[in-house]
Amino acid sequence: STTSETLTKTKELAQLADSLEYNRFWLAEHHNMQHVASSATVVLISYIASQTKKIRVGSRSEEHTSEL
Repeated sequence: STTSETLTKTKELAQLADSLEYNRFWLAEHHNMQHVASSATVVLISYIASQTKKIRVGSRSEEHTSEL
């Protein structure tokens, strides 16, 4: 998949989870890795949150948790 396709699929999955009334949508954090769609997790969280209605979007790594 291309980066664009991956972001579209992630957005669609988050929208499906939102429509099914899930409470949270978690994204994995990946730092300093090639071939990762977004290593700036907060940017990806913001994008996904802007494309959904009620679901809380966040990320999790071994070091910390971020959530909007």
